[in-house]
Amino acid sequence: MKISSKVLLFIVLAVVLGSTLSVLAGKPRKLPAGSYITTARIEILSGDEERYKTAIAMLDSLIMHYGPHSEGYFWMNQLYYDFIAKRSDLKEKLPYVELAVVYADSIRYCCDNKKVPKKYRKDCQEQSARADSTMERLRREFYHDGVEQIKEITQISEDLKAETDSISIAYYKERRAALVDSCKDNMVLAIAIDPSDPHPYIGLASGYEKSDDYETALVWLKKALDKADERDELLRIISYDHISLGQYCECIPYFREFIDIAVQDSFWLNENRSALITDMNNLTICYNNCKMFDSGYVNNRRILAMDPENT
Repeated sequence: MKISSKVLLFIVLAVVLGSTLSVLAGKPRKLPAGSYITTARIEILSGDEERYKTAIAMLDSLIMHYGPHSEGYFWMNQLYYDFIAKRSDLKEKLPYVELAVVYADSIRYCCDNKKVPKKYRKDCQEQSARADSTMERLRREFYHDGVEQIKEITQISEDLKAETDSISIAYYKERRAALVDSCKDNMVLAIAIDPSDPHPYIGLASGYEKSDDYETALVWLKKALDKADERDELLRIISYDHISLGQYCECIPYFREFIDIAVQDSFWLNENRSALITDMNNLTICYNNCKMFDSGYVNNRRILAMDPENT
């Protein structure tokens, strides 16, 4: 994975800030690198958050005196993983997740940067693999929990359609709102670990759609669109969410791109041909509602070329 400019800036700032503080406070005696690591490891393995402060101070001093150091970054990653594990509130986890990701990326930076002395990147590949494995496990847990909440949101939305009692309706709506909030927290945590994966964005959008909040769903769907390798289905969903809001003109660029992709795709032309023609008819309706009659005419000609008997 390519090291982001944010990570590099973090590394530089950490060293500069540490150096500045040492000047202001009177520079402490420099210890052997191994002494900082050993002390930090003991404090982290204690499981006592109060002792984590000492571990952070030791590892900060290590980086201040010796620069980038893969094992130092590894133990920082493990320390912040412990902070994550000890917190039940999802919102409280986020800053620690972000820091754990930065240090996992920093280990990778050490491995890839030959300017870092070899002794300070010893075993970095193993350390990087362990840190990445930890973060991937966390990402999967957050995403899975979010998906389970989407399932419950879907069920509640179905129950609401059949409910007539005002007290029950209020309860269902309150419960659904709480689930959407938790789903967002879980998906945001998954995104913090791997912002390039479109699935958490799509999952979160689905939760908002089930709550009839199409405006917010569209925000997340468009973020997902920037990450997705295959755009057709997302473009189609975005188009219909705009239509659900009566935003016929806003949907046209997405709908038109979807149709342009679909008419070249055997999946849509064969297995989903009737659905595609329905979509093309709906695009014409959007053109007409926006008084784009020439575009509607061209689109109708495309439909007739595919289905000459289409009335």
